[in-house]
Amino acid sequence: MKISLLFFYFLYCTISIALKPITGTVTENSDIPVLRATVLIKGTDNEINTDIDGYYSIEVRLMKN
Repeated sequence: MKISLLFFYFLYCTISIALKPITGTVTENSDIPVLRATVLIKGTDNEINTDIDGYYSIEVRLMKN
């Protein structure tokens, strides 16, 4: 019984707090990639810079309320 409860607790925590990768490209109006632009998640300290092609990939923690 204790093992079942522990399993469901970990399953709930895994479902409640998950990481999702967000990717994209930052470009100017003329579709020129923006090098070293900072992409950040509002309300967090999570940030990353784009690469030479304007590409970024950042993980966002999804919390279920």
